[in-house]
Amino acid sequence: FVFGDMAATYNAIQKLSLRAQPSAGAGWDFIDNDQGRVSAKAGFGWVFESYFGGDENEYAALALGLDTQWDLPLDSTLTAELNYLPALNAFADNYLLQARVSYTVPVISILNFKVQITDDYNNRPAAGTQPNSFYFNVGLSVSL
Repeated sequence: FVFGDMAATYNAIQKLSLRAQPSAGAGWDFIDNDQGRVSAKAGFGWVFESYFGGDENEYAALALGLDTQWDLPLDSTLTAELNYLPALNAFADNYLLQARVSYTVPVISILNFKVQITDDYNNRPAAGTQPNSFYFNVGLSVSL
C-alpha cells in the first residue's frame, strides 16, 4: 500500500510552538484479516519544529513505522503505532521517536470513547526542556 501522513503538534511544556511532519511512502501488511492488521511502512518526510523564543529545527527525514490495529469485543479497537523519523544527514544526532497506543469503544452511531497514551522522544528538544514527552488523553472521537 501507499501512505501519506501529516501531523501537526503544539506543546507549551516543551516550548514547541509548532511541529509539522508530512511524510509519504510505501507500506506492507504482514497480517491483514478480520481480527486485525499489522503493517510496516517506509518512506520520506520532512520535520519542521518552531520553538517559542525563535529557535527552529528542520530536516529531511526517513519515515519508518510499525502499525497495528485489532478488533476487540463490543466493537472496540486497540491501535498501536511506532514511528521513527531520523534526519537523512544525521541518523543518530537528530531524530523523533513516537509511540501511541489507543483503545476506542463506540458510544452511539459515529461517536466513540477513546483513551490514548502517547510518548514522543525528540533528541533535540528546546533549551531547558526534557527530550521525552508523555501524554495521557481521554476523550470523544468521531468516526466518519
